[in-house]
Amino acid sequence: MGRKIWYSSAIFLVVCIAVFILWQKYKEENSYYLVTRWGREGKGEGEFYLPHSIAFDDSGYIYISDKNNHRIQKFTSDGRFITKWGKKGIREGEFKFEEGIVIDRLGYVYVVDPYNHRIQKFTSEGKFVLAWDTKKKNECGNGFPEGIAIDDSNNVYIADGMFHCIKKFTSTGKLITRWGRKGMGDGEFNAPRGVKIDNDGFVYVADMRNHRIQKFSPGGVFIAKWGRKGDAEGEFHLPFGLTVDKENYIYVHDSNHRIQKFTSSGDYITGFKRVDSDRLWYMGGMAVDDSGYLYVVNGYEHCVMKFAPSQK
Repeated sequence: MGRKIWYSSAIFLVVCIAVFILWQKYKEENSYYLVTRWGREGKGEGEFYLPHSIAFDDSGYIYISDKNNHRIQKFTSDGRFITKWGKKGIREGEFKFEEGIVIDRLGYVYVVDPYNHRIQKFTSEGKFVLAWDTKKKNECGNGFPEGIAIDDSNNVYIADGMFHCIKKFTSTGKLITRWGRKGMGDGEFNAPRGVKIDNDGFVYVADMRNHRIQKFSPGGVFIAKWGRKGDAEGEFHLPFGLTVDKENYIYVHDSNHRIQKFTSSGDYITGFKRVDSDRLWYMGGMAVDDSGYLYVVNGYEHCVMKFAPSQK
């Protein structure tokens, strides 16, 4: 009898060890390492001062909102400088601490200009096209846009962190719909910051002060939510940015100075923090290219960082 018990215990131990090894291998294969970085503090070409957001166009060019330099910079995917535009001001083509940035299917660039309470639209070379005001009374407040996203029909979604709502516009600035109010219930927000669209048209919102992600239909119908305040896997502390890759995986960064990856239904996959520096991240926008590389704007270190999954 004793031998059978010992034998069963040994088998159980071996199984546990095997499961642990496989789980560690899975986590390693789904974690990320730093490939390269570019940029430093400054005002010159390819330099940044608290950069905020990042976007790709369909040709693979990268656009960075260089927030405290009040300009947009354009690069190749490996960080070679192409062009820049903008300066501090209130006129067309000028910015006041711009934040979110997205590119539509036609190559037009949309920039959130929050302190001027507007969205500006440009060609891919920086020529001003149009702008629209986001502080109309009938939209859900006086308007302080922060996050921005665009769908396959070139409709523009804005996260208004001051008035706790999401606004959906046409590409020319006509309001289509809006949803949300301040609160903790489903479809309510407390300072939403990030907004992104997946390949099926679903809308994801980083509901910052509620420490969660919410998922909606394109028209604003609540579908799901995940997260709560904390630092464990699947928990958040002030999530303020997110992005979606081509396979509809969701990446979220928060004030725990880490990035977490989820399925589109909120199941935790992996996460990582910086291990090569004792300086805290002041992370801005993120984007994932078609090859799976993750680009992160690091405002604290005034640079763009490119990460690869461990299996690459």
